[in-house]
Amino acid sequence: MMKKGKKMLAAAGVLFMSFLFGMTAWASVGGTSAAATAETQAKEAQVKTKKFGFTYKEVRYELGTDAKEAMKTLGDSNGSREVNTCANGYINRAYTYGEKDSKDFEVYVEQDRNTGKDIVASITLMTANVATEEGLKVGDSADTVTKIYPTAVKGLGTYKVTEDKELLYIKMTGGKVAYISYTVTE
Repeated sequence: MMKKGKKMLAAAGVLFMSFLFGMTAWASVGGTSAAATAETQAKEAQVKTKKFGFTYKEVRYELGTDAKEAMKTLGDSNGSREVNTCANGYINRAYTYGEKDSKDFEVYVEQDRNTGKDIVASITLMTANVATEEGLKVGDSADTVTKIYPTAVKGLGTYKVTEDKELLYIKMTGGKVAYISYTVTE
């Protein structure tokens, strides 16, 4: 009886070890697959949530971000102007930036209706000294616009690229890009 018990115990141990090894191998394969799937999903989510942005001096600026923080990293502007608005009597401001005294781009700041904080509401590129992250700049041709932004919708003297609630507005004059503006659509 003792021998039979030892054999059953040994068989159970082998069976348990086989089960354990199988589960470890399955978890390893499944874990790698799950990790790869999670990584792929994270990349896809990042692409889907990518907002329009403008990079200047290695800093990326996005619409809707805190204006005070943006102004800190941008430094002193080359000038500003008041922009009157009917909303609550608030006066918005537009600040220009660029190398030396150049007015390469403008950052339009307005008050967020929900939070009351000043936010970056639009960014307009005005010279060929700056470009979109994809490489479009003032002076480029309509062919360049459609090559860089194949989903751009052509309008009367414009091209528009919409991403979620943001708009990349490209104004054309004489077949060339006159200015490029990032703005919120709502």
